Amino acid sequence: MTYTEQQRFTAWCLWLAGFSATNIGKVLGLRRKQALGICQRNPFGPRDKLSRQERETALQQLRSARMGDDGKPIDRGLLNDFPWKTIDDQI
Repeated sequence: MTYTEQQRFTAWCLWLAGFSATNIGKVLGLRRKQALGICQRNPFGPRDKLSRQERETALQQLRSARMGDDGKPIDRGLLNDFPWKTIDDQI
Protein backbone atom coordinates (compact mmCIF):
# COMPACT_ATOMS: atom_id res chain seq x y z
CA MET A 1 0.00 0.00 0.00
CA THR A 2 1.18 3.50 -0.77
CA TYR A 3 0.76 6.09 1.96
CA THR A 4 0.39 9.82 1.51
CA GLU A 5 3.09 12.30 2.42
CA GLN A 6 0.76 13.56 5.14
CA GLN A 7 0.42 10.07 6.67
CA ARG A 8 4.16 9.40 6.57
CA PHE A 9 5.13 12.81 7.98
CA THR A 10 2.56 12.69 10.78
CA ALA A 11 3.42 9.11 11.72
CA TRP A 12 7.16 9.85 11.83
CA CYS A 13 6.63 12.88 14.09
CA LEU A 14 4.37 11.02 16.50
CA TRP A 15 6.63 7.94 16.49
CA LEU A 16 9.78 9.91 17.25
CA ALA A 17 7.94 11.74 20.02
CA GLY A 18 7.09 8.43 21.68
CA PHE A 19 3.54 7.61 20.66
CA SER A 20 2.58 3.96 20.16
CA ALA A 21 1.74 2.51 16.74
CA THR A 22 -1.78 1.88 18.04
CA ASN A 23 -2.32 5.55 18.86
CA ILE A 24 -0.72 6.69 15.61
CA GLY A 25 -3.04 4.36 13.72
CA LYS A 26 -6.04 5.91 15.48
CA VAL A 27 -4.92 9.42 14.54
CA LEU A 28 -4.40 8.45 10.90
CA GLY A 29 -7.32 6.05 10.55
CA LEU A 30 -5.02 3.07 9.95
CA ARG A 31 -4.59 -0.32 11.55
CA ARG A 32 -1.76 -0.67 14.08
CA LYS A 33 0.30 -2.79 11.71
CA GLN A 34 -0.02 -0.23 8.91
CA ALA A 35 1.06 2.60 11.22
CA LEU A 36 3.97 0.53 12.50
CA GLY A 37 5.10 -0.16 8.93
CA ILE A 38 5.23 3.57 8.19
CA CYS A 39 7.06 4.29 11.44
CA GLN A 40 9.68 1.62 10.89
CA ARG A 41 10.57 3.20 7.55
CA ASN A 42 11.31 6.62 9.02
CA PRO A 43 14.51 8.25 7.70
CA PHE A 44 16.12 8.43 11.14
CA GLY A 45 16.37 4.72 11.96
CA PRO A 46 14.87 2.53 14.68
CA ARG A 47 13.43 4.52 17.56
CA ASP A 48 14.94 2.22 20.18
CA LYS A 49 18.43 2.85 18.76
CA LEU A 50 18.11 6.64 19.00
CA SER A 51 18.85 8.58 22.17
CA ARG A 52 16.25 10.99 23.44
CA GLN A 53 18.43 13.90 22.21
CA GLU A 54 18.74 12.33 18.74
CA ARG A 55 14.97 11.95 18.58
CA GLU A 56 14.44 15.56 19.63
CA THR A 57 16.91 16.68 16.95
CA ALA A 58 15.05 14.59 14.37
CA LEU A 59 11.75 16.15 15.46
CA GLN A 60 13.23 19.61 14.99
CA GLN A 61 14.40 18.64 11.50
CA LEU A 62 10.89 17.46 10.67
CA ARG A 63 9.43 20.64 12.15
CA SER A 64 11.64 22.76 9.90
CA ALA A 65 10.45 20.76 6.88
CA ARG A 66 6.77 20.86 7.91
CA MET A 67 5.60 23.40 5.35
CA GLY A 68 5.02 22.11 1.85
CA ASP A 69 5.80 23.88 -1.40
CA ASP A 70 2.30 25.36 -1.30
CA GLY A 71 2.98 27.02 2.07
CA LYS A 72 0.60 24.70 3.92
CA PRO A 73 1.63 22.15 6.56
CA ILE A 74 2.31 18.67 5.21
CA ASP A 75 0.32 17.25 8.12
CA ARG A 76 -2.71 19.36 7.10
CA GLY A 77 -2.85 20.95 10.53
CA LEU A 78 -2.95 17.73 12.58
CA LEU A 79 0.23 18.78 14.37
CA ASN A 80 -0.67 22.43 15.01
CA ASP A 81 -0.66 21.89 18.79
CA PHE A 82 2.10 19.27 18.77
CA PRO A 83 4.88 20.00 21.34
CA TRP A 84 7.75 18.94 18.99
CA LYS A 85 9.64 17.12 21.72
CA THR A 86 9.75 13.61 23.09
CA ILE A 87 6.99 12.79 25.53
CA ASP A 88 7.95 9.29 26.69
CA ASP A 89 7.70 10.22 30.32
CA GLN A 90 4.15 11.52 29.83
CA ILE A 91 2.70 8.43 28.14
